[in-house]
Amino acid sequence: MSPGDPVADIKARLNIEDVVAAYVQLKRAGRSLKACCPFHSEKTPSFVVSPERQLAYCFGCNKGGDMFTFIQEIEGVDFKGAIDILADKAGIDLAQYQMSMTPRVSKDHKEELFEVNEEANKFYQDLLLSSKEGKKALKYLEDRGFTAETIQEFQLGLSPDSFEDTYQHLVQKKCSKKDLLELGLLISKDTAGGKVYDRFRLRLMFPIWNAKGKVVGFGGRALKKGEEPKYLNSPESVIYHKSDVLYGFDKAKKAIREKDLAIVVEGYMDVMASHQAGIKNVVASSGTALTEAQIKLLKRFTKNVTFAFDTDAAGQEALKRAIELGQYQGLNMRVIQVPEGKDPDECIKQDPGLWETAVQEAPFYLDYYLAELESKFDCSVLEGKRGAGRSFLPLLKKASSLERDHFIKKLALLLKTDPSFIYDEFNDLKKDPYAVTRSHGDVKLQTTPVKFSNEEYFVGLLLAFSKQITKEVLTISGKVLSKSLKTVYKQIESQYNTGACVDVHGILSNLQEEEKKHWEVIVLYAEAKNGDLSEEMITREMMEVGAQLLKSHQKGQAEELMHKIRQAREAKDRETENKLFQEYSRFLSH
Repeated sequence: MSPGDPVADIKARLNIEDVVAAYVQLKRAGRSLKACCPFHSEKTPSFVVSPERQLAYCFGCNKGGDMFTFIQEIEGVDFKGAIDILADKAGIDLAQYQMSMTPRVSKDHKEELFEVNEEANKFYQDLLLSSKEGKKALKYLEDRGFTAETIQEFQLGLSPDSFEDTYQHLVQKKCSKKDLLELGLLISKDTAGGKVYDRFRLRLMFPIWNAKGKVVGFGGRALKKGEEPKYLNSPESVIYHKSDVLYGFDKAKKAIREKDLAIVVEGYMDVMASHQAGIKNVVASSGTALTEAQIKLLKRFTKNVTFAFDTDAAGQEALKRAIELGQYQGLNMRVIQVPEGKDPDECIKQDPGLWETAVQEAPFYLDYYLAELESKFDCSVLEGKRGAGRSFLPLLKKASSLERDHFIKKLALLLKTDPSFIYDEFNDLKKDPYAVTRSHGDVKLQTTPVKFSNEEYFVGLLLAFSKQITKEVLTISGKVLSKSLKTVYKQIESQYNTGACVDVHGILSNLQEEEKKHWEVIVLYAEAKNGDLSEEMITREMMEVGAQLLKSHQKGQAEELMHKIRQAREAKDRETENKLFQEYSRFLSH
């Protein structure tokens, strides 16, 4: 196959059952495989994998799709990220494909850079545990309340107090100067890169992982008093994009999914302290500004996000920006009020229970900002009321109608004014400066709860088990089915009557994309429900469901005739009443 379509090449090399089996234990169930859903907690398996249709779907939480959609959901990546992961599993080098106008970095080179970072990480860890300066750093961490287990879990290290020790060590490990410069472990003194020195010197080192658990960069905290900056991060590289990465996400994503909640803090140590206290669904933004990409990453795992940012001006500005981004992504947001204005790390160090309580009692973000107004503005005077309104009302632009009405009334009570005046102020707000960003990526299968009608189930049976169709099954007239189902049913009936094999793939391919995906789920449902049955039993199931449809149709016709009879009786139209009654009697006799 010539390069050009990585998706097709990946599908040619991988089976969905092998991809899914890396995450859940699959058990054979007829033509399908079943497992407890990896996306929600359940005791009875409702997650179905169809090797024949190359689909995986949960009928409990209604999440699923092909292997790309599955990886997007389970790994919390976008479609491009899913391609990267699956290409790696398939042994495909994506560098050969012209997927965009931007030159791609080869898979081998990326792996080489990951290995360099891993070597640096081991070097820093060894120094922390074995050097004289490392003992001082460990004492500092111990005084901050961190255990040896937490230090090991987060792989903390120490960079040497030298301009070249890291460079010399990594060169001995066969790492090239070019790679070290590219990753920012070295800084060049000249444009040619001839004279170099270590970027990180005498700093407590925090490895930063991507969602797949690979080290993409480092954060270094200064240990010398007065040294600036206090925190020094790796620069952007082909494997490290700060706006895409959340610190601790690889360790927190399982807990985020289980708790259906993500807690976002600012610092590395805030994350570590929270994990150590048993609250593991915590991540940190890179610096103070949360990005749209990071919000979207969290949204793949939960729509519930709670923020715990610093109370200083920079922290509050970052919180406001995060709230605005979260609104456009439809998140349910709360704001943690850390006791006594401390950061999470200090709060947990004082009493882990205080942090747990703060998380549980975090107010809804609009309640948080409403309460803030009283401390920021003198709401007893006109100028204060104006300031409070201008500060709070923009937050209601993306709120639901019920939320907007609720909080406008609460604001009116606070300002001691009529809600109608608040509505006037709200309506005068200028157009929102932030544009809504819509994703036009890969369309997933149905992801909202859905129930199939008997009609859909019947046609789904015919598609799932087309070889078990008989003439008796097709005695169900197309007139019994809803208009929306007749197109599919008539094609099945026509192909069967001509003696040809029913071309299920061809029938579904003729449908609109969304309708096709809807039917794929129905077929998978029918297949999974009856996969253990014999061919004879499947045909019997078709007959029974068809008979139920016919009976339901006849009942509807009888009710319609009775309704017409009552109308004729009320109109005292004896002739019409008698004719309808005779028709009703003939109907019942059949």
